[in-house]
Amino acid sequence: MVNSYLPEESTPQTPGQVQGGSSDVISHRLAVVANMLLVIFVLVILGRVLPIRLLDPTWQLQISAVLADNAFVPILAMALVHLAAYLNPANEALSRRRDQFGRLAIAVVLGFLLLIPLQAVATYNLIQLGDLGAKYQATDASRRLYLLQQAIDSSKSMDEIKARFAKINAPPLPDNLLQLPLADLKKELKSQLRTLEVSVKQRVAKASERPRQGRTQLVATVIQKILTTLACALAFSALAQPKGSEISLLQALVVNLVERDEKNAKQRQERLEAKLEKELIRAEQEELERAAVASQAPQEEPRLDRAPRPKRTDRKAGSPDEEYLRQLIGDEEDPKG
Repeated sequence: MVNSYLPEESTPQTPGQVQGGSSDVISHRLAVVANMLLVIFVLVILGRVLPIRLLDPTWQLQISAVLADNAFVPILAMALVHLAAYLNPANEALSRRRDQFGRLAIAVVLGFLLLIPLQAVATYNLIQLGDLGAKYQATDASRRLYLLQQAIDSSKSMDEIKARFAKINAPPLPDNLLQLPLADLKKELKSQLRTLEVSVKQRVAKASERPRQGRTQLVATVIQKILTTLACALAFSALAQPKGSEISLLQALVVNLVERDEKNAKQRQERLEAKLEKELIRAEQEELERAAVASQAPQEEPRLDRAPRPKRTDRKAGSPDEEYLRQLIGDEEDPKG
């Protein structure tokens, strides 16, 4: 079967051939390489995730990091299958495998998107566990110091001190201390206990400081892995192709976003035009109402007392102004005529 892919030596190169062999031979090699890449990916993942600890936040972050760091292997394998099917479109087996990988990539995209909230929740739980561990260490150390102090103060004999120390799982007293009198023994034990208390407080303070320092590094690492996971999801979406569709999942999402944006822009334009039309109609109605009010207002007739007063030029001091009176009553006739 493989021999059928090999071109004859005397056959000249055709447009369907490339240097080093025909396109069907190269497509066959690419398909084999893609299969081996997928096998390598599965083996690497199984070697890193076993044994499975689903409720362990450390394991959850570990599996997320392994998938994000090695996702380029299946991405390359799927791309090689697409390239092989493109070089040899007559090979139905390669076309079916490309379509199967395209549908499988949809589930892979969803899986990588689900890894993002998983990493966030696992990081939060791990930080909480670190804080609880530091608090538990401080509480346990304080409790043991208190029990040792009570055992020393309440003991009345050497045997009682030994019994109380054994009851709280304290280490046995050395022989050089057992040879001391009881009062000197208590004094020596209290002195060592004060020194131990200072040492424990310093150790607890350092243990509480380490989670704070590691928290920043952990969050930075998780953010980097989340961004890598998102990039892998986008890469798989470019290779994913729903059944019956001629474009990839990523292209379908972009087209959907563009159409939705255009639809929203059209709706905003329609709302703006409707608002302007309402404002114009309201302005016209207000103008008509003002015109109607102005037309119904009563017209004032000219009043006599508002007529312009004629200029008096021949008025004499102390005599009545007859000319002015005649003008007021409209008598223009000359009294002499």
